[in-house]
Amino acid sequence: MKNKEFIILIVDDSPLIVERVVAMLRDLLCFDSCYTALSYEQAVETISKNEIVVALLDINLPGKNGIELLNYIKDNHPSIQCIMLTNQSDFYYRNLCSKMGAAYFLDKTSEFQKIPELVTACYEAVQ
Repeated sequence: MKNKEFIILIVDDSPLIVERVVAMLRDLLCFDSCYTALSYEQAVETISKNEIVVALLDINLPGKNGIELLNYIKDNHPSIQCIMLTNQSDFYYRNLCSKMGAAYFLDKTSEFQKIPELVTACYEAVQ
């Protein structure tokens, strides 16, 4: 029996990436709702209105970036599990995001296919 709704938020300024992630997750039966945001501001608004469990965050966003969004989430909603999904995959960003509390860090160019597996792992961790 599920303890609470499993709600996902995808934050990326590329509608194409958002569409691809949603398509990948569509076959997963573990989540109840999936929201999307194209910017920091849209993400914060969505988080304030919903009990997000997992957020997939891009680093490059218009205005405030995904690092700032990760910081906001961990300061204000620490139970949200964050998966960084970005092209900014060098060691500096991996290390920084890990230290800030990101559960996972994926390179869009080489690890994109791992998204369903990691979302499922997040689901299992909160149940």
